[in-house]
Amino acid sequence: MLHPVLAATEAALGASLEHHGELELLDLPRRTLLVSRGERAPSPDTPWLVATVATAEQTAAQSEVLVTGAGRVAFDAALWTCARANGSAIVALSHAPRTDAEWRSFLPARHLLVWPRHQAQHLSERHQRDLLMGWLADRAHAIYVRKKGHMAELMALLARRRCAIEQWPELPGAGRAARQHRGPQLSLPRSSVYVHTSWNCLTHFTREPDGAWPGESRAEYLRWLCSGAPYVPRNAFATLCRILQEKRVRACGRLMPGSTPMVCFTAASPREILLLREWRRGLLRWSFTPYGLAVRAEALARYGAQPVQYASRAAIAHAPPGTRRFMQHQRSRSHDWSEEEEWRVAGDVDLSAFAISDMLALVATPEEARHVEDVFGISAQLIA
Repeated sequence: MLHPVLAATEAALGASLEHHGELELLDLPRRTLLVSRGERAPSPDTPWLVATVATAEQTAAQSEVLVTGAGRVAFDAALWTCARANGSAIVALSHAPRTDAEWRSFLPARHLLVWPRHQAQHLSERHQRDLLMGWLADRAHAIYVRKKGHMAELMALLARRRCAIEQWPELPGAGRAARQHRGPQLSLPRSSVYVHTSWNCLTHFTREPDGAWPGESRAEYLRWLCSGAPYVPRNAFATLCRILQEKRVRACGRLMPGSTPMVCFTAASPREILLLREWRRGLLRWSFTPYGLAVRAEALARYGAQPVQYASRAAIAHAPPGTRRFMQHQRSRSHDWSEEEEWRVAGDVDLSAFAISDMLALVATPEEARHVEDVFGISAQLIA
């Protein structure tokens, strides 16, 4: 016989449910956390994240069952915290769970997974999952709820069901606007830009990660994200140091033709690059930061680096796949991409293949330059 909570949820959603785990958790107090989507790359001191971690810890301490989703940062942070606190969780999913899903690595020992057998025609997967959370819970903590979003709808649903809803104090700087504001604050003096009389290097500029480091597990990323303040920042300089520590520049397929993993470099000098720097609103980041790893062009060409061919969209679409990955649109609106003088390497770049004398780190402060030279033994110069 179907558990009464699941039966009521099926009737409300008009969808049959599947489940795996401990149905007994449905007999306990069940708290969901209402957290709307925030900025793209939160830090351990981001207010809504701090509140999420604290509330998940409190939920476990009070022997309540956490009701959450999976795959979003807010969901996974709550789930990871719950597991660390030896709590229990009910996880609402949009579809049958994959065996290789990363969130499985930090599932609490006591858990129940619930998902719809079929997607409702009138609901998106995310919407159906969020409504499932609302029906599986019998109480909530409203942490950061945007007007007219899914979390606002859940809060209204829980209120109609006369479920207790606790309000977290209003959070400063939550949401997408906070992330947008972080970028334009980067204003660098150009009087001390590193000048080389004959620049013969290709430079890979670094930036802060949008989430986990390349190659980092979801659990390790959450360990850092939920660590609270003070914390080791993950900025463009930290990215450079990680590259030097791993002796590897990891390839990425984002924004690449065919999503082919590539590593991008520029043949332009640091002075020329800084003059091209601009805030890209669509990506919510700067086009270039004052941090990078320069490698002698001849050595990188022997490794397999090739200059990008700038062409029309039609020419790129008709090019062979092997050629297309080394191609870039000539222009988009008023932007001439050829000014960046881009080169690419297919796959990761193993820095152990290069002599120390072939590499140069570009940083923003004398302290950072000394750190790179002392720790990694690579020459460093100021770019700003």
